[in-house]
Amino acid sequence: MEPNINPTPIQKNQIVTPPVLPAKSSSKLLPILLAVFLISIIATGAYVFGKYSAGLKNTPTQPNIALPTTIPTPLPTTDPTVGWETYSDKNITFQYPNDWEKGEMQLYGSRSEIDFIYNKTVTFTVSYLGNYNNGTGKKYSSLEEFLGQRKSKANDISINGITGKIIDDPGDAEHVIPFEEVIFFSPDKLVIISIYYMDSYYPVVDNNKIIDQILSTFKFIE
Repeated sequence: MEPNINPTPIQKNQIVTPPVLPAKSSSKLLPILLAVFLISIIATGAYVFGKYSAGLKNTPTQPNIALPTTIPTPLPTTDPTVGWETYSDKNITFQYPNDWEKGEMQLYGSRSEIDFIYNKTVTFTVSYLGNYNNGTGKKYSSLEEFLGQRKSKANDISINGITGKIIDDPGDAEHVIPFEEVIFFSPDKLVIISIYYMDSYYPVVDNNKIIDQILSTFKFIE
């Protein structure tokens, strides 16, 4: 038997209001979405980091290879006295340019000297003088005493451990030719040795260095 349903009749001009459903709460859905978003970011970061770490582990390590050390080769030094002639007597020995001609020893009283000639001109002279002061009748006690007024033009120089004097005279336009003179005692101070050099008579490169090069080879004979 069917139930007796009596529908409520809708009267004319009556506004029917549909039932209102309750609204879902968005305050509960938002935390869930944020949590899902954060989990996605963390998972993506972990995946990328894992790939990067794996790539570093698989990258072959280059061995440390020692590079060869380059040692600079020193430039050979040229000795300007190579090939020079050697002069020796009972007092001294030294070398001199091989294009000089050695003269004969000349005697002048208590003084003796030997000339070295370039292009028929005396360029270099070595002289020996007994250490005796005619004014006092004694030996010269110092080179300053021997030089007298010329000592103001002289400077100290060392010749194979012995201190001497050098006079570098530039000359003048009238009559004095430029020269260098080196004066020193023999080791026993019995002889005064003088070296006289006129570089203008030896027109070569660095001719003003010749006397220094000669003195670098200078030795006393005991």
